[in-house]
Amino acid sequence: MNYLERDMSKKFWFILVAALISFGLVEMALHVAQGLFEFRELKNSRQRELDDRRDLIVYQNQEWASAYYDEIAKMEVDFDPLVGWRPKKIQGQYVNVDADGIRKTWNSSLDSQNGKVVKIFMFGGSALWGAGARDEFTIPSLLSKLLNSDSEKIRYEVTNYGQSGYVSLQEIQAVRRLLTAPIRKG
Repeated sequence: MNYLERDMSKKFWFILVAALISFGLVEMALHVAQGLFEFRELKNSRQRELDDRRDLIVYQNQEWASAYYDEIAKMEVDFDPLVGWRPKKIQGQYVNVDADGIRKTWNSSLDSQNGKVVKIFMFGGSALWGAGARDEFTIPSLLSKLLNSDSEKIRYEVTNYGQSGYVSLQEIQAVRRLLTAPIRKG
């Protein structure tokens, strides 16, 4: 075998190996994409099937429970590089989340007599966010009602920064984001 034949043989084997590796990578990518799609579909269908919380005894005779869990099933999230995810905006009868992913909190619409407003930011996971509770019955809403019922000189404005499923690291990142964000006058 002369030099030219060996060179052609090497090129042939190189091209063949490169093509096989390329086909293998494409095949792997397609399997991963298909798996992600199937996982997403499975997760969505299982969420609809398995979310039987509306049937718990605590919600029996509660007319709002079924509609509440229908709203929860429609919630979607966006990827957030700092905390992993944030809920998308949703406006419902019982669950309302703004464009920043913040759940609606009951706050007094009355102005305080001396104009003093104390802002309280609350961070936490599912319990604080209000899993299973309508907007006006989340922990931040109940705190706002309690504080504002006893005060005529000061108005308390509570913000619910809780997120369903968050752990302490995500909450710390959310606090950090809030502390480093530009102050909005409102």
